[in-house]
Amino acid sequence: MILSATASGQADLSLTGVVLSEEDGKPVSYVTVNIKGTNRHTMTDDNGRFVIPGTIGDTIFISSLGYNPVLVAADNHNLNVKIKPSSFVLDELKVVATALGIKRAPKELGSSTEVIREDELTQGSPLNPLTGLTGKVAGLRVNMYDSKVDPNFQITMRGSRSITGNNSPLYVVDGVPVPDISRLNPGDIESITILKGANAAALYGSEGVNGALIIVTKSGEGSNGRVSFRQSTSLSEVYLLPTAQNMFGQGVDGVYSPTEYQSWGAAFDGTIKKVNSSAGKGDVRRNLFTTGMNIQNDLSFSKETGDDRYYLSLQNVTVKGIIPKDRSSRNGARFNTVQNIGKLRISSAISYNHINTNTTPDGPWVSMYKMPANFPLQEMVNWRDPSSQGNPNNFFTTVVKNPYFLIDTYRNESIQQVVNGKVEAEYPITSWLKAMYRLGLYSNSLQTRNTVERFDSERAGASQQGSVTDGTSNFRRLNGDLILSAEREFGKVKLNAIAGHNFREEMTKTTNIGASNLLFPNLFNQGSRSGNLTGGSAMLTERQYSIYAEVTAGYSGYLFLTLTGRRDKTSLLHPDNSSYFYPGASASFIITDAFPAIRENSVTDYLKLYTSYNKTGNVNLSPYSLNLTYSQAGGFPYGDITGFIPSSKNPNPDIRPEFVRSFEAGVQWSLLKRRLNAELAYVYSNSQGQIFASTSSAATGYTTSVVNLGELENNIIEFSVDGDIVRSREFRINAAFSYTYINNVVKDLYGSGEAEEYNIFRQSYAIKGMPYPSLKVTDYKRDDQGRIIVDALTGLPSASTEPTYKGTMVPPHQMGLQATIRYKGVSLYADFDCRLGGWMYSEVANAMIQSGTHPMTTQYGRKEFVIPNSVIAVSNPDGSVTYQPNTSVVAKGSGNSAYWNKYVAGYSVNYAAPGDYLKMRTLSVKYTLSRAAIAKLKIFKEVTIGAEATNLFIIRHRDNDFGDPEYLYNNTAGYYSWRQVPPYRTVGFTANIVF
Repeated sequence: MILSATASGQADLSLTGVVLSEEDGKPVSYVTVNIKGTNRHTMTDDNGRFVIPGTIGDTIFISSLGYNPVLVAADNHNLNVKIKPSSFVLDELKVVATALGIKRAPKELGSSTEVIREDELTQGSPLNPLTGLTGKVAGLRVNMYDSKVDPNFQITMRGSRSITGNNSPLYVVDGVPVPDISRLNPGDIESITILKGANAAALYGSEGVNGALIIVTKSGEGSNGRVSFRQSTSLSEVYLLPTAQNMFGQGVDGVYSPTEYQSWGAAFDGTIKKVNSSAGKGDVRRNLFTTGMNIQNDLSFSKETGDDRYYLSLQNVTVKGIIPKDRSSRNGARFNTVQNIGKLRISSAISYNHINTNTTPDGPWVSMYKMPANFPLQEMVNWRDPSSQGNPNNFFTTVVKNPYFLIDTYRNESIQQVVNGKVEAEYPITSWLKAMYRLGLYSNSLQTRNTVERFDSERAGASQQGSVTDGTSNFRRLNGDLILSAEREFGKVKLNAIAGHNFREEMTKTTNIGASNLLFPNLFNQGSRSGNLTGGSAMLTERQYSIYAEVTAGYSGYLFLTLTGRRDKTSLLHPDNSSYFYPGASASFIITDAFPAIRENSVTDYLKLYTSYNKTGNVNLSPYSLNLTYSQAGGFPYGDITGFIPSSKNPNPDIRPEFVRSFEAGVQWSLLKRRLNAELAYVYSNSQGQIFASTSSAATGYTTSVVNLGELENNIIEFSVDGDIVRSREFRINAAFSYTYINNVVKDLYGSGEAEEYNIFRQSYAIKGMPYPSLKVTDYKRDDQGRIIVDALTGLPSASTEPTYKGTMVPPHQMGLQATIRYKGVSLYADFDCRLGGWMYSEVANAMIQSGTHPMTTQYGRKEFVIPNSVIAVSNPDGSVTYQPNTSVVAKGSGNSAYWNKYVAGYSVNYAAPGDYLKMRTLSVKYTLSRAAIAKLKIFKEVTIGAEATNLFIIRHRDNDFGDPEYLYNNTAGYYSWRQVPPYRTVGFTANIVF
């Protein structure tokens, strides 16, 4: 602390001053200033200045999160105080960027937020920011769809609020909402502030109903300029394939057949048989997958000149997939500037990404998991050789295809160009009033080509028609905000207010044209075909206009009340219902600022209570959903005469928004000089008037109707804690743990008062009174104890008339653990993710059981057996029925494939399992050269090298031999499809050099 004093000549009734950072001499805002021994408090303004009632001789206690607190003896009326940044800062409690890019002191916020900095986000060198967030934030759940070179993600925050609509949070980059951040370079990100739920993101309206990720990209630093180069290379290997048996080979009824793809043949029992060379040598399926490679190269330049800043970055990402010949590349650039022209402050940002992908669809893997254990995969690669076993003319079956034939002849190519930019101008009208206008653009242009190579054969079932489909998709989003903001102080009360107007326009145009039955191999041209062309086009436009306001009143720097209001007018609803208003309120109370003695006891550094309530409208409709549309129908009205028929869905112009009411209350505290930091929050939300398509009587002229029915309720508990287990000058062990409990329940569906359910997707349901979403499966008839009822003569089971409820498909218990050990220049980082209590469903198991490759089919040695846990019904003289354990009646035919196809694969209860898991996501070790070593190198300012690994291990529930519970299909949690490429682990190295 450095203190200087000059005579002020002011009256003895007040003390004034400025608080500066000792590190760079810049003003520090939101610093708490307190006259020790009194309840007199104030906070510094944006320029670090303060005025507080006091006189010479008073002792001033100055504190701010992120800085060491100081005591100052006021020996005059005008003080110049410098405070030193703390070495151990609770990052989540620094000044953060909130809704609309407004920077707020954490103490003012009445809802939970978390901040992830660049060093946390880039652990493990993720290819996109979503991967870097997984497991690090309480209440945030990130799922990958599969392991393709360009995978999709599902991300939800604090459960679901819509049964069939969007439950993903809003993404905001440098103040501009965007639909996707998967193309964003993680190395360009300075921080991501997670605004949890609609309470924190109230000013964004309907788009913020699921919370928001506020992303701030880098804007420049270093008066002499700073050049940074980061390189990472990693190798990837497939793991966690669905378990396969290698006890029995190809054939049927226990007899080997060289032309049968199913594994119901003879056992690999050591006897000599004429079979292929791969017989019984482990899991041959792994040989299909190759070693993948991820390479990232990032180069950036930044500079700060006075108040002007510049940041330029270039990136190249190359991905070689674990499926042969799958690959992806991404080249990107970003340029950010901040300039001051007099009082006018202008900031701009623009980024461009060009992405190429070339992949095969799901066919090779789908084909491979059905193959027998003695399948000679290595002999199938060169299938174009007419004499090769892999050639369709010679392949052992026509029911399934050679995986390498599918890899070469089925290709999906795409070229994507993404532009994201903004320009922002800010001008102070008066000392307390300023105006800002921000215009943002997001453009996504996608070109696709899907081809199937023609193959001609005289062998029945071996020929393949050629096809080509070309598609284009262009999406453009414009977003504009005009904001007036004011800041005034009235004694102990400080007011901050904003009023704004927003417009948003989204335009989408898609076109595709295809041709099947191409005439020549390797000539993919729609003009070279027989038959008609296929295709279509669509143009969609959506607009929304909004006005909003927020007022925050702070009393003495420790008590804050915020009121928000917003009115939207959307083109998605009928004009009579298109405008709607929703309010919100939040409050926070900083106990340690209100009662300084608590902080001065050296135990409690920070204690905050907060609460909020918010009502938000949510419109889960696509453009023109409420318009009656017509489509062309063949044979209508008759013959070749062209005719159109109306949609069978009633558009219902009376649809209104879903309204989500949210309540949150929590506490944050920091202890022992910020050595231990924790937060506990309770969240309740209720979403009424769900928008979905309900079945209706055909007598109405429609088979479905869009309705405002249904109600979802969320009860959530979040807890996070982090701290330094060991802390010294050169050695530090830090750990962070987060836990989330989510109870997401369907309170109502159709309002009938009876048992109701809605089928979301296949086995996924919304069921009144049950968790959302729920898993229901076909099952056997069972007694009250859950035992399977079998026939007394055949020992065979029969089907239950009603599906069986298994549980929620979203894990209600979600945990994350991060640990860091630092010693001098060496750091070790480990990241764990755990999810418990959810169920998963696997389509893979069904196909594997039918083909005989699932290990379940071998557990009785392919002999007839008594169904475990089965009972036989016994009729008593009094007419009652009791059940006796079945110990002797074997299931008729249970040793052959027909039984397993009908009585095992035919019941989906056999491929449902608990989705519990504990996964080690990231392990990294890095070394940063010491200053002495850097000084010898001269050219470098900083050098860090390291090794990284991801997905090193996973511990699953013992009943899950299907795959990774984290993966999902068709945006349905807990649903594992046979189309998904299995997960992989990576091992690699990284280097970061600053010039």
